Amino acid sequence: MSAKKTSLIALLFGVVLFVAVNLLSREVLRAARWDLTEQKLYTLSEGSANICRQLKEPVRLRFFYSENLASQVPPQFKNYADRVRELLEEYVALADGKLVLEVFDPEPFTEEEDQAVGFGLAGQPINARNDQFFLGLVGTNTVDDEEVIPFLSPGQEASLEYDISRLVHTLSHPGDKQVVGLISALPLEGGQGNPFQPASPGWGVVDLIKQQYELRNLGLDFDSVDPEVDVLLLIHPKNLSPQAQYAVDQFVMGGGHVLAFIDPHSEQDRPMANPQNPLQGMNQSRASDLGPLLAAWGLEMATDKLVGDLEGALEVTAPTERGPQRMRYLLWFSPREDAINADDFATAGLQELRFATAGALEKRADFAEAIGDGAKVESLIASSREAQRIEEFMVRFNPDPEGLLQKFASENRSFDLAVRVSGTLPSAFSDGPPPKPETPEEDPEADEAVDPEPETAHLAASEKPTNIIVVSDTDMLTDNFSLRIQNFMGQRLMSFSGQNASFLLNALENLLGSNDLISLRARGNFRRPFEVVEDLQKEAQERYYLKEQEIELRIQEAEQRLQALQFQEVGEGYAILSPEQEGEIETLNQELLGMRKERRDIRHELDKDVQRLMTKLKALNMGAVPLGVLLIGAALWLLKSVQRSRR
Repeated sequence: MSAKKTSLIALLFGVVLFVAVNLLSREVLRAARWDLTEQKLYTLSEGSANICRQLKEPVRLRFFYSENLASQVPPQFKNYADRVRELLEEYVALADGKLVLEVFDPEPFTEEEDQAVGFGLAGQPINARNDQFFLGLVGTNTVDDEEVIPFLSPGQEASLEYDISRLVHTLSHPGDKQVVGLISALPLEGGQGNPFQPASPGWGVVDLIKQQYELRNLGLDFDSVDPEVDVLLLIHPKNLSPQAQYAVDQFVMGGGHVLAFIDPHSEQDRPMANPQNPLQGMNQSRASDLGPLLAAWGLEMATDKLVGDLEGALEVTAPTERGPQRMRYLLWFSPREDAINADDFATAGLQELRFATAGALEKRADFAEAIGDGAKVESLIASSREAQRIEEFMVRFNPDPEGLLQKFASENRSFDLAVRVSGTLPSAFSDGPPPKPETPEEDPEADEAVDPEPETAHLAASEKPTNIIVVSDTDMLTDNFSLRIQNFMGQRLMSFSGQNASFLLNALENLLGSNDLISLRARGNFRRPFEVVEDLQKEAQERYYLKEQEIELRIQEAEQRLQALQFQEVGEGYAILSPEQEGEIETLNQELLGMRKERRDIRHELDKDVQRLMTKLKALNMGAVPLGVLLIGAALWLLKSVQRSRR
């Protein structure tokens, strides 16, 4: 057989083998996945994988994506839809048949579009016919519970895995509303906390919590936490009894989660005034610090110090010797965006938080010895570095914003305002439960003796990992700092003011999830910029920037000179121009035309340079692989030629 025929047969055999391998791999390796992205963007976190493996009942996912309309929307939506579908397939692959994925293309005037609208998905109008583009997810379980993500926006890609995992986790645990146990010394639900002051209508954030969860007020003097309570919410737990502190401690030791808002100076805590001695009430402490519990969680907070933040200070109207003046109040401030943890889902996406007379949370100096290596503390929100700890007594009687500004001296460090403590912790009551309070002697003539409740075993350390979020401010939850409330025909209408209420709800939602859900963090960005292209564009822009700025300055000077000449007034307002001035105006007009043309030419040259760079990169990308194959082929041919010549 000739060498030519042999080569042709080998080529045909290679083609057939290539097609066969592709067809076989499509079927055999359908479930195989290799994630080569730097941040493992297409690999589920361990927490999400555990949620999939531990599904209690089947969950059905319906992914609605208007694929046939994708050509009419920006390309990032199509790319993002592909990524969402691939991530959903990863969930299905790990769920061992308990997760079913269905993909729908809701074209206009179809049954699929009616289904999307019926599920509450948010279609986006994209053309003159008002066709709706859908990109959303619906989940259902066997008892017809529904969870919906109305629109999957590329701008929220960092939280995509968390949103899907939360949806799946919620549907796999059907049942009644989750229970939030409330502990507070403030009249959060309304009422008259102080008999000398009018009754309050209750805090708006409490109404928001009741819309989503069952809220149970435990008071301040309880000795156990009902097993039905899913999370404890502490808001200014001042004067918590030892028995109540022990109950909270044992709740945490059993793996319970806690969201605690404490405060060195609660502006809403108004101690009862003594008519005989008005100063007595003003001297009373307005602090709440949780006593031994905070130390057992590895934290400290000085109740005689408040955080003042110059960089984020809010403006207030304050009385001065010159009358009311607008000025910054150091103790009311908004943290910088980069001081808010973007990787933790309790704070991810938050930008507009406001604090008032907050404290500084610090990790215990002996954390490693006292707490051990089973727990960790992570900062969620912090002040700027232009901050100072201010004595609490300076605002107890009559806050002076102007005086605080004059005395401000930055400590050149930031202070934590909210932290997350996670892991296993020691009990705050190492010696066991506190002694029970003395009770009145029982009536010997009582008909029946009440059987004492059986005591539960003391837990000296965490049975399960816990999650605790501690915030050093309670005033941030008041209506003034978190909501806008209007009374309309007897109804309280609420809308968010800033993101303080969002932070509260995010933290509760996060802590009410499983430990697997809480462990999730924001993922990296799916969008990988063309860094080389962007650097080249920046270099080209810098090259033309100075020249363009010089022309802009000359144009401004010429326009000012021209305006001065054209609007000269003499006598009764009539402009009198000499032939020389008229000639100068004509010259300036011509110069302006020339400079504006020069400016346009510079911008055109910049665009051309960028396009030339893009063309070179495209040519390099398209030609590099064929050129590499050609070079390898040429090298192999040359090597064979040399070997033949040696024979």
